[in-house]
Amino acid sequence: MRTLLVPVDGSPPSVRAVEHVRETYPDDRIVLLTVVDPVDGFAGAEAAEGNWHESTARQAEAMLADHADSVGEVITVETAVRTGSPAETILAAVSEFDADAVVVGSHGRRGIGRLLLGSVAETTAREASVPVTIV
Repeated sequence: MRTLLVPVDGSPPSVRAVEHVRETYPDDRIVLLTVVDPVDGFAGAEAAEGNWHESTARQAEAMLADHADSVGEVITVETAVRTGSPAETILAAVSEFDADAVVVGSHGRRGIGRLLLGSVAETTAREASVPVTIV
């Protein structure tokens, strides 16, 4: 059984990556990872009361639970929330979870948007020590 790391941020591309894994790798162990970026915030975060990090982590865990429920009947699913720069944290998680591959959704930014915003999927594909599938 292989271990596939699937970064999830709640965006349509990450949802498509989860769907791709569910359909393509039904016998493998899946680790759904959400990275809370303290610089940019978290895509699923709303106005938080009290401690921003705790509130954001709870929202991330709830989002991951929803995704895990959508694939959990078919495959073995684990979830994890980490804080840091998304690309760096994903790359570190490859070792942490002993992942055999990464499946990541891409927003498909081009031109100046890609240059200014960067691409987590591209950085992951370029620097990962394991194969990366970009959905």
